[in-house]
Amino acid sequence: MDTKHKPAPESLLPFKWLPDEGQFIVDATEHIVGEVPCQGCPAENGAYFVHAANAYPKLVEALLTAAGALYLVEAHGAAESARAILRELGEAT
Repeated sequence: MDTKHKPAPESLLPFKWLPDEGQFIVDATEHIVGEVPCQGCPAENGAYFVHAANAYPKLVEALLTAAGALYLVEAHGAAESARAILRELGEAT
């Protein structure tokens, strides 16, 4: 992934999955940001999408922290692995 993909600024985390109310994904202000099922996508994936979106900022923060700490203890290979994941996510150059 070469491009950083983030929700629009007006789409505030955490997202919620509303399977019993039309299978919508809503943001913190209850605005609909998605609907599952989409073409060829099982409805069960809605909860997974929401979980992944809500965990994403924590994942990026943890990888940045880990990469910095690993460089400090001269574990450069592990630090580069963390940076490679960040690059794949579009969060680092």
